[in-house]
Amino acid sequence: KTANSIMRSSAFFRGLKPHDLMPSDDVNSVEDAALEVDSQASDVELHLIRKDKTLELKVTHRKTNKDLTLKAHCHVPDKFRTQPPKAAPPIEKKAELPIAPPKVPDQVLMISRYGGLGSYETTATYSFRFMTHDVNLTRNNWDMIFEARADFQKDFFNANTVTDDNSFIFTLKSGEKGCAKVDPCEVEKLLHLAATKVRKDTRDEYDRADVKVGQCYLLVSQDSDGAINVSFEVKEHVKSATVNIGQIKVIPKATPRPECK
Repeated sequence: KTANSIMRSSAFFRGLKPHDLMPSDDVNSVEDAALEVDSQASDVELHLIRKDKTLELKVTHRKTNKDLTLKAHCHVPDKFRTQPPKAAPPIEKKAELPIAPPKVPDQVLMISRYGGLGSYETTATYSFRFMTHDVNLTRNNWDMIFEARADFQKDFFNANTVTDDNSFIFTLKSGEKGCAKVDPCEVEKLLHLAATKVRKDTRDEYDRADVKVGQCYLLVSQDSDGAINVSFEVKEHVKSATVNIGQIKVIPKATPRPECK
């Protein structure tokens, strides 16, 4: 009842078919989905339950564990009111080649969303998971934002971009002269820190990092949609306007190195 009508709320019940909503003697046939607001994951989980030929929608808040059960009614068109045919015997499929990860670009230009220079969704944010600025691919779930404005003392990168972010950005001490000579033990230590640390506030110690030309950074992006670790270097920077990053490298999960103690 208190929802803002400007915000678009949606939930996708993966694998749910129209006949699953029809009255049935089946008890506790459950489907789950996360509630999204403007394509960003919220803290609300939805549980659709078919029980005693009725439908219930259970709404649960993940952080407080409080829930509310509502009666649900679904209109099913006549063409879906027949039970689905029995599944045909499985057809042997040929092995498919794995989908290739997105190509890592040589450089990425990020433009401030302020002062009419650019926008949040097309220039100031970037997805390393998809290697793109394209909001249609990312569904507005970004890994990093470039924050630059004339009244800011310093431009900075922010790793906290969605509601359930537990992401971190580190300024590498061994990367003051670029990513070429970064200490792998420093990277391993920070990856371990990010894997064990839980963000307590949106303004966390490793929430942001100042932009500096020649500096190498480590971004650990992790939320309910997925995770990726990348290092990158600032190649060019125009204060309050643009930053060009390069030397982008996707880093696998932390693996213990015998030489790092």
